[in-house]
Amino acid sequence: NTERLAAAAEARLRFVDAFPNHRESPGFLRQAAYAYSAMGDRAAAAECYLRFANAASGDAAADGLLSASDYYRALGDEEQQVECLERLLAEHPEGMNAYEARRRLAYVYHRRDDAEETSRMLAELAHSAGDDPALLYALAETESRTGHGENALQRMLTLANASPPNALTPKAIQWLALHASSPRDKTAYRALLERLLTEFPDSDEGSWAKAVLTDLREWFGD
Repeated sequence: NTERLAAAAEARLRFVDAFPNHRESPGFLRQAAYAYSAMGDRAAAAECYLRFANAASGDAAADGLLSASDYYRALGDEEQQVECLERLLAEHPEGMNAYEARRRLAYVYHRRDDAEETSRMLAELAHSAGDDPALLYALAETESRTGHGENALQRMLTLANASPPNALTPKAIQWLALHASSPRDKTAYRALLERLLTEFPDSDEGSWAKAVLTDLREWFGD
């Protein structure tokens, strides 16, 4: 499989080289990026995605910057990763790519102990999330991992108690069971597990709760 991937990648690059006048066109640059990625040349793939972002426009350009940031992160080049993400926000401040860029920057700034920039990213995330349950859940996870646990807890509680429930409600309940319940507080922990089992029995989270309740039957005193 590896040999076939490498051969396909080399064939793709030969195809690109056969049309030198089109080397800076978005389609050719994307093909080249795919090829370099398949060959394991992350630096070349990152460069192609940057050139693709320069040649493309709109969401496609934002996709290119996000992809380039991925490869720079894999290469351990945090400065280039941040540069791509900040450029994405400057040039394409709206949409899902921008939301994802803010999430990634929040993690980077948190690792750098830059509380001001971390808070800036979280505030922008909160503004753009609106009432979207999926975005709010992602925001809560980001807050939890960047030292803003109380905010994360409040958002998860809101999602868990949404009326009517939404697709993220069982995930929020599971998160509360895993993160917010003290292991010694059997009553609260069990209540969350039983709520999942009762209200969302066919969900993945309901199946997880059933397995946990079964495994910990003795611990619960059953």
